Amino acid sequence: MAKPDALTAIRTIDSYKASWEGLVPGEKFDWFVARIKTAVEIYYELSDQAEFSDQLKQIESATTHPSSELVRLISDASEPVRRLLEINGGEFEVPNSDTESLADFATEIRSRVIVASYWRPEKDKRRRITKVAATRPFKRPRNERLEVLVSFVSAAYAGATGNLVRRAWSLEERQGIEILLDDVFDAIGISDTRSYLESLRRQVKNRS
Repeated sequence: MAKPDALTAIRTIDSYKASWEGLVPGEKFDWFVARIKTAVEIYYELSDQAEFSDQLKQIESATTHPSSELVRLISDASEPVRRLLEINGGEFEVPNSDTESLADFATEIRSRVIVASYWRPEKDKRRRITKVAATRPFKRPRNERLEVLVSFVSAAYAGATGNLVRRAWSLEERQGIEILLDDVFDAIGISDTRSYLESLRRQVKNRS
């Protein structure tokens, strides 16, 4: 059976969204649904996840020393990357590289890209590790686009509820994010719940 295309998936999301009203606060509902749709659209647009991750890493690096390079990277960013930046904070205007607002712009973009930052011991020293959204996986499952999709849906859910995503400890106590991912994965034609449960497990692990 053929997988649904992007338009069909979005229509399916529209048919499911009424059942999500109890998962997020009412005042955040439209915002939430819009971001779920954007996440699904990016999933279909994302043909090269490695290139996507590389662009984000370059942007993150450029935000530490704001210059014309950051302006260039943002201006030349692929559509999926721009949509990621917007889904994590709304539309933005790229300033000129010689303006005082560049530093503030760099801080704002950095906040939209970074997932976590921490120190890792290396012998007698420590090295700072920075994870960006949808960091390129190493020895990950074959469909890396699912990692990106689960990451975006989790971010939308956390943003709408104000709660960190977590997995249920039993089938009887399923979390809202798991109910939501059931519907999203059904909309894109994937019935194997293990696909998103494993991705969700990594989301929770990477946050800790």
